[in-house]
Formats: sequence, C-alpha cells, structure tokens
Amino acid sequence: MLVFLPRIFSIFMSMYESFQECQFFTATNLNWMPLLKDERNKKVILDSLSYMVKNNRCKIYAFVIMPNHIHLILDLVKDSKSTFQRDFLRFTAQQCLFNFKADNSSILTKLLSTQNDRKYQFWERNPFWTPILSEEDLFQKISYIHFNPVVKKQLNCHRPTDYKWSSAKSFFDKKAIFDFIEPILTERDWNHLNNTY
Repeated sequence: MLVFLPRIFSIFMSMYESFQECQFFTATNLNWMPLLKDERNKKVILDSLSYMVKNNRCKIYAFVIMPNHIHLILDLVKDSKSTFQRDFLRFTAQQCLFNFKADNSSILTKLLSTQNDRKYQFWERNPFWTPILSEEDLFQKISYIHFNPVVKKQLNCHRPTDYKWSSAKSFFDKKAIFDFIEPILTERDWNHLNNTY
C-alpha cells in the first residue's frame, strides 16, 4: 500500500536505475544571520520549492527551514546542481530582500555585498551538496533534518512534529501537508521511520 508521503526506502534502488541521484542540500544565510526567522521569508522558501517541483525541476523528499539555513533531500529532474542552486538561491534571495526593503529593515546594511554582480548577499556562497549513497545514509539524513529544530533549544520544539517548517509532520501524520512533497513512502517504510518520532 502506498502512502502519500515521501517514498524513500522502497524505491531507493529504482531511483538509481533511472539515473536519478538523491542529494542532501544545505544552504546557509550570510554569516549565519537568522534571515529566515521572518515567517514571510519561510513562505518564500516553501513557495519556491513548490514551484520547482510543479515545473518538474526536482523532487523534494524531506526538508527543514531553520532561522538561518535550510536542508533538503531532493532528486534533480531537469536541472544540474549548479542550475538548481543558481535559480533557487537567486529567486529566494530576491524575494526575501523585497520583504526587508518593504520594512526598511536595518538588516540590509549587514547584507551589502562586496561582489560587483550584486548589491546584497543573502546566502553564503557554495552551498553544501552530498549524494545519498545508501538507505542507512538516507534514514540518517531524514532524521537529522527532522530533529534539527529539536536540537536548537531556542525553538522550543520537544519533538520534530512540533516544528511546522519541516516535513516531519507529513512523515508522522501519514499525509502530505505540503503540496511539493513527493508521495513515495510505503507503509512498511513509514512505520520504520515513524518509530523515531
């Protein structure tokens, strides 16, 4: 029986058979500033992920949006890593900067860029990518993503499902809360993963 959630374990090998590569991706705000603390900026990230999935550029299996960084487990469909990160990071930076400009926020002075190709720098350069090479690695990365808010005590999360800016609740509740989460987890795999929450 298929559950409309991220199907990770049961199709892991078939992803490789179809020449797709599951990746762990991390992007961090400039100097680890909490630029994503503003809920409007978190919504920018969600909307952008939804757009990328709907336009068949990637598949998203798990994610978390922290106040100063994001983690994704994704599978690139059309894009190369460089194309995905360029478009995703550029668009989200522009939209979040619009929010700061609308508020006339003093944070903008801290984001002034030393590069000639932009006025502001929102994301650190060179986001982190690593391929997921085994089911064990995949399970570890999903747990790491979902427990990230619990580890950060200032977020007051006692369980991964307490934090609404991640895919953890989708895993626990067996239903897709976000329209861009890929529905691909079997009942057996869901039960295995859910035991950690």
